[in-house]
Amino acid sequence: MLGVHESSIKRWCNSEELPCSHTAGGHRRIDLTDVLTFARKQHLECSLLPFGADALMVWNGANELRLGRQAEVLAIKMRDWLLHAESQKLSGLMLLCRSLDIPYARLFDRLIARVMEDIGEEWSRGSFDIGDEHRISESLMDVLYSLMSSMPQTPPQQNGRPVRRAIVGCGPQEDHATGAMMVRILLMDRGWKVIYLGRNVPEEDIVLYQRRHRAELVAVSMSSHQTTAALREFVRNVTSLRRDDVPFDLAIGGSAVNLVTDQVPSRPSPVVVRTFEDSESFVDWLDVRHEQ
Repeated sequence: MLGVHESSIKRWCNSEELPCSHTAGGHRRIDLTDVLTFARKQHLECSLLPFGADALMVWNGANELRLGRQAEVLAIKMRDWLLHAESQKLSGLMLLCRSLDIPYARLFDRLIARVMEDIGEEWSRGSFDIGDEHRISESLMDVLYSLMSSMPQTPPQQNGRPVRRAIVGCGPQEDHATGAMMVRILLMDRGWKVIYLGRNVPEEDIVLYQRRHRAELVAVSMSSHQTTAALREFVRNVTSLRRDDVPFDLAIGGSAVNLVTDQVPSRPSPVVVRTFEDSESFVDWLDVRHEQ
């Protein structure tokens, strides 16, 4: 939390600069408020200081998430930060959670997707205008870009073989890129090279880039404003443009996935089409289907 060696903590405790108690077995126990007070006085970098009075809540919520539990209070606080243009706190929270080794998929499903759902409901009720909706969407994108910037670069090879490649983007008429960005990060975290196409990509361009880069996976984000007919037409178009010598799987995620079926017309070596409602089911499938 303070970015110092354990021996420094012991020295500060022994000199009583940093208050602590001791267990029956002699282990030091340090109250979080004492840590934060000490960090401020010593001008130490501390990941919790930017949260001010919310520091204890953030720490407890992050640890609940680390243990695989729901963190409802934290999700509600994140929503408030976004509504009040405090997205820097959201970025700090994501980095804190990653320092606790909380998987990206868990962060996305239980925090970001949860917040997006709440914001969507408020938008449908008319609680805020189009400017707020755009600002919140771009703030979430800023958070995801900050996460991505902290990730290591994908090497050209892994274990002596070429890195797996994926095409990621949003389907036609789809302008909400948050879901696609989360998939981009999930794949990068697993060592994939991602060719990211962004918003509103026609089927022809999706398959063109898949052929050009010989990508074995195409992952597309689509939201609920799409009609059932449009989504099924998208699947038919993408699969019909596929070339047998450059096969790929098609993964579709987002709030529209309940409108499509996993079944596509039979043809030699058909495209495997899968739909996903959350990040955790996507990475579970990915780790089995494309085992590294």
